[in-house]
Amino acid sequence: KKFRLFYGNLAKKYIKSKINSLNYSNEYKNFPKSQILLYKLEQRLDTILYRAHFVTSIRTARQLISHGHILINGESVYDNSYSVKLGDKITVSSKINFLIKFNIGNSSFWPLPPKYLCINYKILEIIIVENLAYSNFSTHFPFRIDWNTLLEHYKR
Repeated sequence: KKFRLFYGNLAKKYIKSKINSLNYSNEYKNFPKSQILLYKLEQRLDTILYRAHFVTSIRTARQLISHGHILINGESVYDNSYSVKLGDKITVSSKINFLIKFNIGNSSFWPLPPKYLCINYKILEIIIVENLAYSNFSTHFPFRIDWNTLLEHYKR
């Protein structure tokens, strides 16, 4: 439950479908399933905005995305679960610059933003500069996770 809530209260059905899709993916066959699951969740647009400290919660990120205030490579995106790719440039609508700057100003910046993000806080831009699959996500969690138990729980 902590894991689901950490990612903005994702539906059990969604996590289950992500875990089941891991069985069919040959793309990352050399990686452990837990790492692939994290990769899939960390490449979501709402998670990226949260990690960059542009928003105070994943729920806020989803709200901004659904209202079309987030642009990827210059085009509005309305899908919270949009998977960002290497080289994608994420910007925000000029209508909400004040809100993003307020969030950044009030952020404690802990934990630090991940190294796969190149963030320009002056012009409010995020660029994905590294493949997320090779990142260490273990530092992102304020709690301990038993990955085998988690994967078994959602397999059923």
